[in-house]
Amino acid sequence: WDNMQREVETLRKVVQELQKTSKKQSKRIEELRVHAASQQQTIQEKDQELTSLGDKCSKYAKHISTVEGAIQCQICMDLPSRPYTLAPCGHVLCLSCLQEWFKTSPGVDDEDEDEEDTGVMHREKTCPCCRTVVKHRPCPAFMVKDVVSTFVQEKPDAQLSSSNDATDDDPWKGIFPNSDDEGQGAQDLEDFSDDDDEDDFIGLSWVLNNRGSIPRSAWNYASDSEDDVFSDDGEDQDEEGEDVEEGSVSEDDDYGLPISYVEPQWEPPTVHVDSHEYGPETDDNALSLLRRGCTWEMVQNFTIHYSHRQGIVVSLRSIDELYISDDEESDSDDETGREALHQIYLGWNIHLDEDDIDGDAYMHGVLVDIKDHPEAWRLIPRYDGHGSMDVKKLVSAGSLEDYYTSDTDTHLYREDHDMDID
Repeated sequence: WDNMQREVETLRKVVQELQKTSKKQSKRIEELRVHAASQQQTIQEKDQELTSLGDKCSKYAKHISTVEGAIQCQICMDLPSRPYTLAPCGHVLCLSCLQEWFKTSPGVDDEDEDEEDTGVMHREKTCPCCRTVVKHRPCPAFMVKDVVSTFVQEKPDAQLSSSNDATDDDPWKGIFPNSDDEGQGAQDLEDFSDDDDEDDFIGLSWVLNNRGSIPRSAWNYASDSEDDVFSDDGEDQDEEGEDVEEGSVSEDDDYGLPISYVEPQWEPPTVHVDSHEYGPETDDNALSLLRRGCTWEMVQNFTIHYSHRQGIVVSLRSIDELYISDDEESDSDDETGREALHQIYLGWNIHLDEDDIDGDAYMHGVLVDIKDHPEAWRLIPRYDGHGSMDVKKLVSAGSLEDYYTSDTDTHLYREDHDMDID
């Protein structure tokens, strides 16, 4: 009996030890289970982070590819090793392509090198991308060059345009006149020292001394070249009242002094309109146009709108003709993929003749004035791929008047539909 009790006691101790060991193992298993769950959550977070980084990497790679494509030379389709910027359009191309473009054009005599150089220098040059007339020497695009250098360092396989690495003293020699030639105008003043030509001398002196200080907003990119301003002997060609200086300077008919053209400013409406005569369906845009000189027929006839900041704006499909035929419209769509839509900014008030009910005569006169008096208009390309232009009417700087106005003025008397100011 005693032996049996000792064995039972021994077995009881063994069972207790096993229970303790089982509890420790269960606790350890639970700790491992919690750790495994934590590791699984960490792995999921890392996977999400990798996915996010992959998306960002793809996005950045797309942006980099877009930038690389944007700075490529549009002639050789390579990264320009020596990029130059054209004025006024701003397109950037490599030096070698620009030199070749300016040299190879119709009218060049390949047999006589001297005649070729002379012809290239005095020939009208255009941008190969948008055909804008280029009158001045292209300037180095240092920012684009730095970006290209970064691409070359990061992508050894990037293709560069084949330009001469040697630094030329004058890469535009024989293509554009030397910048020193622009000072030739001072020498022309000596030709007007005669007392009989005193008036002409004063007018020319003002133009030559102040052409650098004329406001930038007043100059027109589509103006004629300086060769058309004065004749070879230095005399003024404005004997019949035509323009004296390109851009925004012309001769005043009364005093013979140059006029500087600038963009117009806001001015109050000139026509009183009773909104009750047009009914509640007439919107505020139409009422604003009526108060500023437009007729109801003109508002219905043209795509026209008014804004407090921009004034009266007319949208036209052509700045050469007021109306274009369906065939011309179809041809324009085929060439550009979408028709060009030009915005004509007419200022804040217009004045129609009494017999010009629908505004056709006024708009015809606008298009004619754009051609005949380019110094009074500012043409700004929109570079939308369709040849669209913003054409802004300029006014004499001396005719501007300052008015106090704010955007809240457009809401005055809105409840009565009888506004006297916009």
